[in-house]
Amino acid sequence: MSHTEEPGPSVLFRPMDLDREGDVYRSARADAWLAVYPDLIAFDGPGFLEEAREQQLWDPRALRCVVLDGEIVGILQLSTLSGARAGVGHIPFLWVRKDFRRQGLGSRLLEEAQDTYRAMGRKKLRLQCSTANLPARQFYRSHGFVKIGQVPGAQDALDLLEMEL
Repeated sequence: MSHTEEPGPSVLFRPMDLDREGDVYRSARADAWLAVYPDLIAFDGPGFLEEAREQQLWDPRALRCVVLDGEIVGILQLSTLSGARAGVGHIPFLWVRKDFRRQGLGSRLLEEAQDTYRAMGRKKLRLQCSTANLPARQFYRSHGFVKIGQVPGAQDALDLLEMEL
């Protein structure tokens, strides 16, 4: 007897088009910000968007999104130029929409980053995470990241996390 599965939702990983989807990117950055801070007073949406544009101009792999049934539900931003000499890859931003968390999309985005940086010959992967963002810190820890220091953030210190590739 064969088992036939119902077709699941269609998941697509693709480059993000900031000309058309810049508002989605800014909204995702604001959502991530509000997960940690009480308001958007120090939030620099245009600055985050400009940084993403610059990174994507240098390397088209720098900004990808997860599209599920036509909606962007996750974003991965890479900074492929920084850390090259030291053999380190950087993730400035990884986000999954709240109603799609804990379904493996964050892990898949992280795998995309690992695969990209391994192909570039990088040996380590780093990112910054707010000390107040406990779910994100737990997620990264469960994927092998360890705290190697702290760096100043917009409103508080950020943990500097690293993993071996």
